[in-house]
Amino acid sequence: MNWWLLTSDYYNSLKFQGNEENFRKILKSSGLGNPATMQMYLYILLVMPKELLKMSDTRTLGVFKKEINQLFIKGIDNVITTYKNEDKNDITTIDFYNHTRNSVAHSNCRYKNVANKCYVQFYDVNPHDITQHCEIFIETSKVGEIIEKLIVLLMDYLNKKWSDR
Repeated sequence: MNWWLLTSDYYNSLKFQGNEENFRKILKSSGLGNPATMQMYLYILLVMPKELLKMSDTRTLGVFKKEINQLFIKGIDNVITTYKNEDKNDITTIDFYNHTRNSVAHSNCRYKNVANKCYVQFYDVNPHDITQHCEIFIETSKVGEIIEKLIVLLMDYLNKKWSDR
């Protein structure tokens, strides 16, 4: 996942105020696997588009959700849900996109290392009924694949919007 950003024209043109050399060293050594960086990317790619598209382009938002839910279904290690309309034994009923988006938006992410593998735990709770919650456990590398897919989806959407002008 790191290679895409760190070799992009976008990254190369970025100007870091104050201490550019050290910022670039930190990003290169910690990469997107760094929890803070990963959470920042997820915020930009999940939270912001949903807020911007929910009123103007629900069709595109539905496409995003479907694609990301499929990646989660293929990649999760474990999920626990008590949401009334979801069944942990039928993971196709789980809205991974919304749960992950809510978890990131409310900073309810935890990072664990188990048997030399890095995992992210996304935790979402219904604020109106705290008995309804969802915990998603997924390897960090799988989250990287989801971030890459979100980038492609968002850029395809923006490129189409810009070409329609």
